[in-house]
Amino acid sequence: MKDATQVQVALQRIRSGNRETAVTEIRKLVDCDAKLADLWMSVAQVALSIGELTLAESCARKFLQVNKAQTRRALYCAGVLAEAGRFAKALDLIRPLLNKSPDDPSLNHLCGTVYQQLGEQRLAATHLQKTLKSAELAGISWLTLAAQHRFSADDPLLKRLIDLRHAFSSSDNVNRLQYQYALGKALLDIQEYDQAFDAFSAGAELAPDAKLYDRRRESEQVDSIIAGNDARSLAAITSPDIDSSRALFVIGMPRSGTTLLQRILTAHKTVADGGEFSSMGVATMDLRRQSLASCASLSRRLDAGAADLANLTRIYAHLMTERFGANGTIVDKSINNSYYVGLIAKAFPTAPIVVVQRNIIDVAWSCFRTCFSKGMIWSWSLDDIAAHLRAETRLLNHWKETLSDRLIIVQYEELVREPQRQLPRLLVECGLDADDNIINFYRQQSPVLTASVAQVNQPLNDKAIGSAKQVIHRMQTFLDAYDVHQSVDPGHTEI
Repeated sequence: MKDATQVQVALQRIRSGNRETAVTEIRKLVDCDAKLADLWMSVAQVALSIGELTLAESCARKFLQVNKAQTRRALYCAGVLAEAGRFAKALDLIRPLLNKSPDDPSLNHLCGTVYQQLGEQRLAATHLQKTLKSAELAGISWLTLAAQHRFSADDPLLKRLIDLRHAFSSSDNVNRLQYQYALGKALLDIQEYDQAFDAFSAGAELAPDAKLYDRRRESEQVDSIIAGNDARSLAAITSPDIDSSRALFVIGMPRSGTTLLQRILTAHKTVADGGEFSSMGVATMDLRRQSLASCASLSRRLDAGAADLANLTRIYAHLMTERFGANGTIVDKSINNSYYVGLIAKAFPTAPIVVVQRNIIDVAWSCFRTCFSKGMIWSWSLDDIAAHLRAETRLLNHWKETLSDRLIIVQYEELVREPQRQLPRLLVECGLDADDNIINFYRQQSPVLTASVAQVNQPLNDKAIGSAKQVIHRMQTFLDAYDVHQSVDPGHTEI
């Protein structure tokens, strides 16, 4: 079989949900040193998508070997390394090039992004501002810098950002979108709330995928999950006899405080790391291919699905080790894990499952003003945000009804207001020993890969509680669409 054909075979295996065969095909390409030239980067992206990070790195380095002198190849390779969590390797690859070309905007932007994810905000700011010195219309660099920079009314950086408004007006839509969200963040910092809201709205209108969200489809998907994971089906499933205590799951809506809780927990002496790595989606690929990705389907198997769940746990453990190494508890806060709570409860019988709740209007406002990096196609309008949060609310309420004995509920507002009372309780319920380090979680040097990068690198505070108050007069569309006053849990919707 020709090398390029093997690439197509691997892609087809992924599309059909046959992960194991896809891994075999990619490994063959790597082992035989296939002559794929630029196709190596496509294979690296496929490997990334199924959590095979070591293979992804190998493919990216083969892409680089085609011509090591090309800066673009080093950038692509370093980008894969960073996405795979190999931050030190990404920087090692870029630094020599940056020494030769210290003003290169692409190299500086990548370094700035990686340093920001590592919590090195000073170094991140240095590289991002170098980028903007030579490429002032780089919307993504303004957006990345704005995420960690605190603007003030007399800030020269704010004046520069505002002065570029006209120059950005002739830029492409994606670049303008990124600029508008950076501008909105800056205006929020100086408490120009209406102007900030207008900036976010203008940015959202430019989103290329703004019309792709299908409310009916998501609602039907939630209906299917609820129907396929009823109390009877959950009770009928036999959990595998496997120690799954290394995993600790944090479930919650986007911008509800899940990243904050992850940072707190990863400061614990026995917790190694954590983040969003979408491993449940990957680990259940084969189950979905066989229409077995629900407890109702698994409960009809002769062995009540135990063998299938054991295989799921095995794949998940491999993916966890690929990302974080072989030791210590790992916090998984992947956004779409809310879809898999039933399977998580049965496949990981000893793993804690923490559900974070937050005032729904604050969640909606935080989603609206966040330029998510990918996947959140519902986040560009208040109507769509309401539809998505309603679907998520129904799903989380279902899990609370059917799995109340497995879920550890954390209210964001109580956590940040009363950490001395809430954190010891949380550790006990998670089966973790007392550890005073967790209150100083913000001092740890560990990656943050979400839009919460600035907030979680400071001590616990209640500044974000009621953050929507200043723009509530602009959010009537959300209030009506979500039907706040008829919420299942109205006590958590008041601001």
